Amino acid sequence: MNRCALIIIFWILNFVSLAQTSGAVLYVKDTKKSFGFVKQGKVERVEFDFINKGQEPLLINDVKVECSCTTVEYSKAPIAPGSTGKIVLVIDTKTMQDRQDRIAEVLSNASNGSVKLRYKGVVLRP
Repeated sequence: MNRCALIIIFWILNFVSLAQTSGAVLYVKDTKKSFGFVKQGKVERVEFDFINKGQEPLLINDVKVECSCTTVEYSKAPIAPGSTGKIVLVIDTKTMQDRQDRIAEVLSNASNGSVKLRYKGVVLRP
């Protein structure tokens, strides 16, 4: 292979590498949380801190939850590169019993795709 071909291959690989790291990147340090043992009927809040490790603003489009007992709070405004945010899951345990293990899926414009947040706990009967 001649030198010119090697240079072209190098630049192509470099460009592909840069393309994969550009855009927004949603990074959640701890994607698994427990709300512990709670009495049935209590409302629990589980917070997930995140950072945009990308080079473009992060937009959270939606957070899908498995259970109608859970609502979600998050910023609808763009999260600047290097900035942090919070996704809060509000769990109403009035219809729950025993062990709970659920997933919330964060849909955004992040180049690393959707992120799954797992929350679990035990709901005790009153």
